[in-house]
Formats: sequence, structure tokens, C-alpha cells
Amino acid sequence: MKEQRFAEIFDKPAAAVIIQGDLLYGHTNRLQIQMYEHRGEKPVLLQPDEWWWTNTKVLEEEASKRGWVLKYPPIKKAGLHYRYIYHHPADETEAQPASYSPHTEYRERKQREAAIEQVARQVEGEAPITSFSGSWIALSNFALSPVQLDGVTYDCVEKAYQAAKTTDPKQREAIRMAQTAGQAKRMGAKLTLRPDWEAQKGYIMGALLRQKFAAGSAMANQLLRTGAAVLIEGNNWHDNYWGSCNCDACRRKHPNGGQNVLGRLLMKIRSELTTKH
Repeated sequence: MKEQRFAEIFDKPAAAVIIQGDLLYGHTNRLQIQMYEHRGEKPVLLQPDEWWWTNTKVLEEEASKRGWVLKYPPIKKAGLHYRYIYHHPADETEAQPASYSPHTEYRERKQREAAIEQVARQVEGEAPITSFSGSWIALSNFALSPVQLDGVTYDCVEKAYQAAKTTDPKQREAIRMAQTAGQAKRMGAKLTLRPDWEAQKGYIMGALLRQKFAAGSAMANQLLRTGAAVLIEGNNWHDNYWGSCNCDACRRKHPNGGQNVLGRLLMKIRSELTTKH
């Protein structure tokens, strides 16, 4: 099935093709393809039930064996949404797709410059940090940084936090051995919660974060690098307890944003680290 889909994209004669989709949260190689466009033709907008997952390495291999070359590094459009532009070197004009013009390239260059400028403002404390990804991935609970829970080491805060939901050693070990933090989170959502979970979860998260951002550690330096910026765990999965969801429905329901408990904990730990310095 995927071979047929790749054929629809790469076997059609064209000077260039655009592919757009979302990267899986917490990953850099899982892409959900949602649209593609051949130069001179209308974009093919896939319906949500037609969206399909692939590995970016497989995408590159399928393109390469058909003579396509990635024209530019993947261009971030918004959030986790990226654009991939391929062309055929044999086409001497190296023409862009119909929807891609010098004006489009100029706008995208300005967007990249604006993003860099925003990071600079954030470091200086002039603008809030609203996404724990990209330059600020260290703030995410998915970031690799060993922590301990009851004497057992987990490779990131997310796994340890999810394991803490249960006292069953076998379930904890299964979560610890999960291939990714995302998988651990999904496993944790299916657990029967320990009776005191709601009362303890804030304390447990705080304790794990203080391990991760221990004074003098590389992670602590990353947190201090945020300066005085307000930290908001912006997301699109409707979590308005630990963060603040950016979807329209959640914004209408929470016009002042979510509780952002994770962001507030990080700012508290940052303040403690600043005092120690």
C-alpha cells in the first residue's frame, strides 16, 4: 500500500514536488503525510482518514531511487508541520512548484529569521517560551535525562512519572523498557492508578524535575539559559493541567490558558537555581 502511495508521489513526471505533514511528537523521523503537490498542478489534499505515516529515512530512500533530491532542508511551517521540497537535478531550470515563487522563498526566509529573533528575545526574557521543543527541547519531559524512582533509573522524566502511577513492579518495568517516552505515556494512560495518585502526582513530578535539573548539571544550565522568560508547556493534545492547549476549542474553554503546572514548576526550579548561583 505504501509503495503505491510513494509511486503516486514520485513516479509522476514533474520538475518538483512538495510534501507536507506532521512529525510525530517527540520524534524526528516519523512523518504523517497530509498533502503533496506536483509542479504545475493543483495540490492533492488528503482527507484525515487518508493521512499515512512513514519514516523520513524511507521517504528519502524512495525519493532517491526515483531520481529525486531534497531541494532544501525540511521547512517548518507551524508547530510540528513540515514541508519537504524535492526536485530532479536533470531539470536544468530547477524550477519550483507552481505554488513556490521567489516571494514564497523570501517569506520563508523571513519566517526563519523571525524564529531566530524570537529565541533571542526569549533568552533575554522579553517573550514567553510557549513550546518545549526545538531549541527548548531540554524542558520537555521526553528529553533524555536519567532520573531515579525508588532506586530504579529511567532514561527520562516522562517514563519515571508514568511508572509512578502504579506500585506494581512488573508494570513499572514494562514502562521503563518502553521504546519511547510517547509509548510509556500511552502505557501509563491504561494503568489502574494507585489510590493516592491525585494527592501525590504533583510532588512526584517536582521531585523528578529537581533530579533532572540538579544544580551544576547540563540540564540545569539549559533551564538557566531561559533567563526570565515565562515558561508555558504549549501543546495540541488538550492538556490544560500540566500545560496549555493551543487548539481553538481549548482556547475558548480556557481563555486565560491552561493551569500550566509543568511550566510553573520549571520556573520555580529555575528560581531556586538562580538563588544558588
